[in-house]
Amino acid sequence: MYTQDILDFLYDIIKTEIQDSSICLSLESNLRVIGIDSLLFIKLLVKIEDKYEIEFDDRELNYDNSESIKNLAELIGRNIINATIQA
Repeated sequence: MYTQDILDFLYDIIKTEIQDSSICLSLESNLRVIGIDSLLFIKLLVKIEDKYEIEFDDRELNYDNSESIKNLAELIGRNIINATIQA
């Protein structure tokens, strides 16, 4: 589960990191196609962890399993829920 807040944050940091504010992003946008390589993917994850005060499990840090913005948003949502439950 993800929220509009998560999507807005993802859209903002992706546009900033790829330095293209005019790019049209959607849930189905493929991370590779829009210019997110594995190094930039890790950089995004660190920013996400800082923003939402979560920590991704090492198994979740697989670039190949997060093909789209939707996949990444769902991963964030699950981790926020898990962090809330554990708190």
